[in-house]
Amino acid sequence: MKTPSMDIPLLPSPKSEKHAERLRRTLRRVTVSDVLEDVTVVERLETSPNWIFTYTVRFNFLPHKLYKKEYNVTPQVVLKHMERNFLVGMSKTIRTLGKRYGELIHESVEEKRVATDRDEDDPPGLDDEPETKER
Repeated sequence: MKTPSMDIPLLPSPKSEKHAERLRRTLRRVTVSDVLEDVTVVERLETSPNWIFTYTVRFNFLPHKLYKKEYNVTPQVVLKHMERNFLVGMSKTIRTLGKRYGELIHESVEEKRVATDRDEDDPPGLDDEPETKER
């Protein structure tokens, strides 16, 4: 099976190569794994007042300079997607699995957004634990 492709004719002009490159970056699909450096999951057993397992998930993103030539996204757009789509979907999946196995799941979200006007050498991402899951 072939990968879908598209040919877009551009009018010849001095800036047509620049416009073509910008259009290519805009139309290119970006996944979370394309901008994610690593994910760390920490499991901790808390014994007071009850015994519960606490899971802390930390997402570390690549510096913007590493993907800005390939994708037309900014760190702010990546964080917005993570907050509105990815983490919501992950929470739903965890709750569904908790119901399936009859386990109590309590969610608390601790987040710190870091995607402001920063030096490009600093990696964008969530500095603190973005999401904590307990069961």
